[in-house]
Amino acid sequence: MKSLESEILEARKNEDKHFKTFKGVRGQLIKECQAIKDQAYQQAYDEVMTDSKHLENVKAGKLTEAQHEELARQKGEEKSGKALPTNPLGVAIILKKHIRFIRIKPEAQGQKAPLYFYNPDFGIWLEDNEFLQDLISVIYPNATEKQAFDTLYKIARQSQMKEIQGNYTVIGKQLYNAKTGVFEDPTPDITATRKIKTDYNPGAKEPIINGWKPTAWLLELFDGDEELYNLAIQIIKASITGQSLQKIFWLFGEGGTGKGTFQQLLINLVGMENVASLKITGLTKSQFSTSILLGKSLVIGDDVQKDAVIKDTSDMFSLATGDIMTIEDKGKRPYSIRLNMTVVQSSNGLPRMNGDKSAIDRRFRILPFTKVFKGKPNKAIKEDYINRKEVLEYLVKLAIETPIADINPKKSIEILEEHHKDMNPVIDFVSKFFTDELTSEFIPNSFVYHVWKGFLEYYGIKENRSEMGLHREIKSNLPEGFAVGQKVIPAGQQIHKGFYPKEDLPPFASVAYANGRATPEKQKKPKNERGYYNHWPEYKKRRKRN
Repeated sequence: MKSLESEILEARKNEDKHFKTFKGVRGQLIKECQAIKDQAYQQAYDEVMTDSKHLENVKAGKLTEAQHEELARQKGEEKSGKALPTNPLGVAIILKKHIRFIRIKPEAQGQKAPLYFYNPDFGIWLEDNEFLQDLISVIYPNATEKQAFDTLYKIARQSQMKEIQGNYTVIGKQLYNAKTGVFEDPTPDITATRKIKTDYNPGAKEPIINGWKPTAWLLELFDGDEELYNLAIQIIKASITGQSLQKIFWLFGEGGTGKGTFQQLLINLVGMENVASLKITGLTKSQFSTSILLGKSLVIGDDVQKDAVIKDTSDMFSLATGDIMTIEDKGKRPYSIRLNMTVVQSSNGLPRMNGDKSAIDRRFRILPFTKVFKGKPNKAIKEDYINRKEVLEYLVKLAIETPIADINPKKSIEILEEHHKDMNPVIDFVSKFFTDELTSEFIPNSFVYHVWKGFLEYYGIKENRSEMGLHREIKSNLPEGFAVGQKVIPAGQQIHKGFYPKEDLPPFASVAYANGRATPEKQKKPKNERGYYNHWPEYKKRRKRN
C-alpha cells in the first residue's frame, strides 16, 4: 500500500488539484468523489468489454452482446460502489489532494500541534475540525467519530510544521505586512491567520453624506479633544492591522454618547465573522473560553459589568501582549499558542482588578466618550453611514496611513487613577498624604499608620489591614520623591530630627500622634525605625538657591 505522502506527490506531478475556492466546497468534493467512482466504473466496464474470454463466448454464440454489456455494467457498478475509501488513510489522501494543510508549532514541547488548513477565499490559515469532519462525511458517509479523528491525525502526521506569522493580516483581498507596510497578493506560503473584511483602497476619499463626515463625527464624540480622537484612530488601526502595541482598549462612557456606534464601526470594519465576543471578566470562568478566539482578529467585550472582579489578570494581559495562551476545547488536548488579536472592551465603569497597578497602567488605554448627545439621535449614522463601503474603505486607508503611536490621553490617565483609588484605598491614601507639601525629611512607619487610621475613620472606609500589610502596599505605590529607609532616634530625643508630626498631620487625621517617648525615662535608649525619606524639602531648597 502506498504511503499518504507518496500518493500526494504522485498526484501533484500531474496537476495541482487544490481547490481554488471554498465556495460550494461540499459540491466540489462530491464532484471529485463522483469522478473517482466514474473512473472506477469505466475502467471495470472496459476490462469486461475487452476481456478475450468474453469476446470468444460472444463470437461462439454462448453470450449475446446484450448479456456481455450487462456483465460490464454490473462489474462497473460493483467497482464504482467500492471506489471511495472506507478507511482513514484513503480519506486523508483525497482531502490532502484538494486542501492545503499545515500544523502550527505549539509554544511548549510535547504539546499537540493543531491542524490548520488554507482557505483560498480568505487567504488565511484556519483551524476548524468541525468543517473538516463535514468534508470527511462527504467522502465516507458512514465514518465514525473515531475514524474522522484518525483521518485528521493521518493528515497532521504528514503536514509541515509552521509558525504563525503574526505581522501579516489579509485586508480585504490583499495581504498586508505590518512590519514593512507593504501590500501583496495572498499566498499559502505566508502563515497568516488574521483577516479583515474591508478592502484597502489607496484612492479612497473621505465621503460626505448629508453633511456628515467620518472624521468630524469622531472628533465630535470626544468634544473636540484631539488626544482622544487620535487614540480612536489608533484603536481603528490596531483593529485592522493587529498593531495593538500590546494594549487593552477600553471604551468608557454612558449610553447616548456614541460608544455603541463606535464599537459597531469596528465590527463593520473587521467583519463579524472575524470578531470574537468575549468579556475579559469571563476569561477565567470556563477553561474552554479561549477556544472561541481561534481565527479571530478582534475581541469585543460589550457592556462589561462595572464592579465585576478580575482575580487573575495574567490571561487578560497575555491576550493583549501576544504571550503564550492555553487553548482548550471540550474533548481535546490543550495546547499553547500565541494569538495576535486586538482587545476592545466597553462599559460605563471599570472592573475591579487584582493586579499590579503599574502593569494595569501600562496595558490599559481608556477611551472616554465625553459627548452626551441630547435630543433625538441620528439613527442613520449607526444604521446606514458606518455600513457604507466608501466610509469603511476611507477609514481603513486613514488607519493604514496614520503612523503607529502609543497615545495615553490625559483624561484616560485621570480615569484610571480614580479607578485605582476606588479599587484600593491605599492608593487613594498615598495620593492624599505622600505629596510635595510634606515638610518632614523622614516620616516613620508608626506616624504613617497613625495617619492611615485617621484616613479610614474620616472617609468611613472599612478596611482591616495590618501595619505591615499597609507598608507593603505603600512601597508598591510610592510616588516620586520618596524612598524607603531607616533612621535612629538618638538617646535623649523624643522624635527624629527633621520629623515634624504637627505640621504634617493632615486634616483627615485630627488625633495627635504619640510614639511612646514622651518622658525622659522612655528616651534613655536610641530607637531604630523604618520609614520613608522625603526628598522634596531638599529639592525645594536647591531650587531656591539656583
